[in-house]
Amino acid sequence: MQDITNILTEHAIIIFDGECNLCDRSVNFIINRDPNCFFKFTPQQSPFAQKILKETYGNKIPNSVILINQKGIYSRSSALLRIASKLPGGWKVFTLLRVIPPFLLNPFYRSLAMVRKKVFGSREVCLLPTPERETHFLATD
Repeated sequence: MQDITNILTEHAIIIFDGECNLCDRSVNFIINRDPNCFFKFTPQQSPFAQKILKETYGNKIPNSVILINQKGIYSRSSALLRIASKLPGGWKVFTLLRVIPPFLLNPFYRSLAMVRKKVFGSREVCLLPTPERETHFLATD
């Protein structure tokens, strides 16, 4: 299993639901805009992610994307806005939403999280990354 401290010196880690089609599309969206592989991905179902999530959240793991960088661990809207801040082009405009407190933004995030699998579908197993996208994922054996 990889050492998180070494990874975070050059990258940020995104933990996503590997069984969720919307999450899979979001990962591909970010990868397409991240040519330097700043973001490294791991599904929440991986042993690596499970260890981090358990240490951080105990038994109350949020139904959310999780971003881990050198400054901390973020979930829900806070994670999304920090991810947007690292994407090139017009996506940085979403960082203006950081002036809105998370307690006002997170209800929108939670409502989408509750219906994401019904609306976008899910799968029973995580998809494996294609060879050309493999460098964007953490080795999580």
